[in-house]
Parts: sequence; C-alpha cells; structure tokens
Amino acid sequence: MVLSLSKKGLISLIIFLIVIFCNAKEGFILTTLKEDIVSKIKVEVLYSLEDRPLSVDNSTVPGNSFFIECVENEKRLIPGMSGSPLLVDGNTIGVLSYVFGTTGRFGICTKIEKIKQEDDYMAFSSVPNSIDQSLFITEDIASANILQKRTGLKVVSLPSFDLSLKSLDSNVEPGSPVVVSLVKGDTDIGMLGTLSMVEKNRFYAFGHQVFNMGKVNYFLSKAFILGCDFENQGGFKIGIPQKTIGLVEYDGRYGIKGELEKYPLTIPFFIEYIKGDDEKDFRYRIVKDPRIFLKVFDSLVFSSSEKIFPDGCRSTIDYDLSMDVSLGDDDVYKIQINSKKIAAKIDIRSELSSQVYETINMFFENPFSGVVIHSVDLRVRIHDIDRFIPFKTYLKEDSLIVKGRIFRKGKADIEIPIEDIKDIKKLIVRTPTTYLRTDPENIEEFVFNIEESSYDIIISVEYSNGLTNEYHIRTKYIIDGEINEVIYPAMDNKDS
Repeated sequence: MVLSLSKKGLISLIIFLIVIFCNAKEGFILTTLKEDIVSKIKVEVLYSLEDRPLSVDNSTVPGNSFFIECVENEKRLIPGMSGSPLLVDGNTIGVLSYVFGTTGRFGICTKIEKIKQEDDYMAFSSVPNSIDQSLFITEDIASANILQKRTGLKVVSLPSFDLSLKSLDSNVEPGSPVVVSLVKGDTDIGMLGTLSMVEKNRFYAFGHQVFNMGKVNYFLSKAFILGCDFENQGGFKIGIPQKTIGLVEYDGRYGIKGELEKYPLTIPFFIEYIKGDDEKDFRYRIVKDPRIFLKVFDSLVFSSSEKIFPDGCRSTIDYDLSMDVSLGDDDVYKIQINSKKIAAKIDIRSELSSQVYETINMFFENPFSGVVIHSVDLRVRIHDIDRFIPFKTYLKEDSLIVKGRIFRKGKADIEIPIEDIKDIKKLIVRTPTTYLRTDPENIEEFVFNIEESSYDIIISVEYSNGLTNEYHIRTKYIIDGEINEVIYPAMDNKDS
C-alpha cells in the first residue's frame, strides 16, 4: 500500500526525520521477494509515534506507529509488502502498513500491541482513504475496468501469467506472501499482501484494510511470488494465489485477521455457453457476502463472454438465469428466468453482464425481506444467424429487387412490392459513401451496384402525390429461415 506525498510534503518529512535520526534503531522486515522464500530487508526505526498522530502533507499518520527507512541500496519498500513484520533485537514490534511516496525509502509500521488488541482492532484510525490499494484479476483489462468501477479500488490485470506455478508446500510463516481471495476458480480476484504473525491457529496480515467492512468471510490463500520490480516508479510485487489456507474473519483499518485451516462459505457460480453441439463452461466460487458478490459478479460474466466472443458478438443470444435463494428462513427456493433474449449488438458482452447484474441486484435490494443467494447458474445459448449482403438493386415489373448473397450459403434476393410504379417520381439510393438519384424517365433502367463495404443502404421511393416509402436494408441483414424464405421489408416499415 502506498501513501502519495507532494514534493513539499516529502521534504518536510525528510527534515523531520533528520532531526530525530540520532535515535534510530537497526532492525529488519520479513517479506518474500521470490517464490515462497522469506527474506530479510534491513531497515532503521527512525521514530516512534505514541498516541498522538503526525500530520504530513494534509495526511494524518495515526499514533502507535513507527517510522522506518529501508537502508539496502538495491531494495526498497513496495506495494505487496504490506503486513511484513518489523523485528528489532529479535522481537516483532510492528507490522508494515504503508509506504510514503514513490521512493520506497520510508514506511509506516503499526505497533504490534495495537494490532493485537481485540477491543481496538476495528477502531477507526485517521489513515487517509486515498491510500493506494489494488486488487488483481486474472483476466484482461476490460474485465479489470469493470471490477475497478464496482469496487472503487485500482485493479491490476494479470491475464498472461503462468498460473500453474506452485509453491513447494502450503506452510506459512511471518513474512510469507498471502492473498485475500474474493473469487476462486476459472478466474481469481484478490489482493496481495504479507502474513504478519501466527499465534496458535490465529493469523494477522496486511497491516491495512481490504474494504474495512468489519466481520467478513474471505479466502486466505498462500501466494507464489513471480517477481519484484524495484526500478520503476513506485515499484511493485507480483504474486498469484495458491492453495486456500484459512478464513479471513475481520477486515479493519489495522489489517485482517482470521483462522488457519478454516474455510469461507461460498456461492457457486456456474456459466455455460451453448452453440449447437458445442459447450463451454466456467466455474467460480464467490465468497458468501452480498457486498462482495455485487462487486465482482458482472466482471465474471464479462470475462467469460470475452473468451467466447473475443471480437464481439454479431449473433442473437438468449439466456436462462436460475438461483437458489432463501428468504429469511431455512427453506430454499429456486428462482428461474428463462429465455431472456438479447438481439445482436456490436458488443453483446457488456449487454449480457449488465442485464444479469441488474437482475441479481434487484433481489439484493428487495426492501421486504433479506434474500440470501446460495447458488447461481447462467446458461447462454448462441444462435446462428444468416447475413444478407446486397450487391445490386433494380426495378422489375411491380417490384424493387435487391440481389445479394447469404454469407457462406449462396445467392438470395429480397423482393419489395412497389405499388403504382408509373406514379413514381424518383428513386434515391443512399449508402454511407454514395448517393444516387434517378428521375422518372430513367426509372425502368434503374440499376444500382452496391459496394460490398457499405454498412447499409436506404432506398427512398417518392411518388408524384408527395408520399415517400423508405426501405432500410443492412448488409448484415438477418434472415429467418432458409434461403428461399427470405423476409423482405413491409411497405410501411421505415427501418426493417
């Protein structure tokens, strides 16, 4: 976690630290820089804040903290180290909570006594909310952006890393990398930090909040560190979740705590995409907490559909949504929404994720009784479409003929009946790049070759009495049925 300072604020802090530098004590923090190997980083404890806070650059550092400085030239304090225990003379005296600025030299450690006080564990401190926290999602940037919008936190996309890399074992110790996981399965969503201490089977970690939501129900997973960057501004540590090792029970200002070898309640979420005989499914376990469920749900729908429709979807789809729920009692009910149709759009992925999210959100916002969701199934059927691509239009007796072909099938015509062809004053054909107007004396010889690259054409038939019929034919015109059953626009249809 990083707390940003202005240049003036950082200079003020450095001057302050120089004044008290003579009281510095040597120590080290325990953290993991590679794989699951715990390392020591040398630091100096420059100053100890008691109960009174310190104001720096319009931010308030809480009392009961230590200022520390990293004294190793090739290393520094970076995000992902939050929760690293601070040891002086062999004793754990604090936990790294956040880092000042982007130099990585200075950090703040919360005193161990404060973290271990049960009564004060959830107490509000004056740590500013602008502290830079970040979640990660093992999907692309588009899914990360949706998650970022829902959570209000920075979200890092990790789509290309080898998630098969494994730790040698599932044992953890102070300084081990851990992940608070909100979702596990075909996609992982979580936050990387460091284990602070373990007493019997109780653990403390992170040194700061995830969402500061009090009593919670998160996965605690061991992490595997892929690497650390100490060079770029701010630095970063990249880790991926491994085996679940415990249950996070509290999420507060001073960090998280819970119990090892216990596991969270979850909501199974199953998504299946069906196209003809082909099926592809995705399986997730979301922590059973409506506050978390609504933060992550639509990003999972979007990321799964992104794998099915990487370039968008031109097909019509329909979906079934079913949920097992209870309404404040022990009885479980099944709620089913069947055959909800979504017409072909430029980006059907966003439309699907948005619709499903709004439906589920409606149940959580029900004012009459608390709805508890136990499981969610989403089945999406993808329908084949035939695309009609016109290439010529002309008049024939009492009809306007649009000749074309159905993509991957063959030739087909659209025949539009024209009344009183002798009363036609003019014909106008428009595409995004072309405009053709035919006067009465040339009506019978009217022929228009359509550019295949044209997105659509609009044919206007103007009569001598002032009436106009307009036909809008898209190059991706959707045909219902076989080639011989081509549907043509009705006379009064302005946008077929």
